[in-house]
Amino acid sequence: MTTEADATGVRSAYGRYLAAMRSEDRAALDALLADDSTLKHITGYEQPKAE
Repeated sequence: MTTEADATGVRSAYGRYLAAMRSEDRAALDALLADDSTLKHITGYEQPKAE
């Protein structure tokens, strides 16, 4: 069961992720993302965290 605290935590983490993306803060992104995370582009390209 999802609680309001869970939802608040997810929103907070997503906000930090977006801020790090906008400011190109690699250290913050490294801390937020798992080592095996990927980003799927609209073209279908799956970009690994290392890129």
